[in-house]
Amino acid sequence: MSGSGMFINGFTPTNDVDKKALISAIKSFNTNIVIVVDDQNLEDKIRKNLNNDLEFMKRNGTHVVYINKPNGVVFKQPDHYKLYQEYFKGKNHEFA
Repeated sequence: MSGSGMFINGFTPTNDVDKKALISAIKSFNTNIVIVVDDQNLEDKIRKNLNNDLEFMKRNGTHVVYINKPNGVVFKQPDHYKLYQEYFKGKNHEFA
């Protein structure tokens, strides 16, 4: 018996184009388990889209799992994130 797997830390889609790209990536990698952290709306959209694709679900049986973000988890942007944003959005962009 053999097996393999991978963990992909995806992005949080901000619009419908991003959501379609994320769902396309899920399908392209033949993902079996999708874990959505702290975004019920995204989890619902992924689940509905995958359930509408009967061929994909029959082949993969993908499970979409929602989990809450644990207390104490804080997102800290790395230093290179600011440089990336500055490069693509300009020096006058407001950084959060």
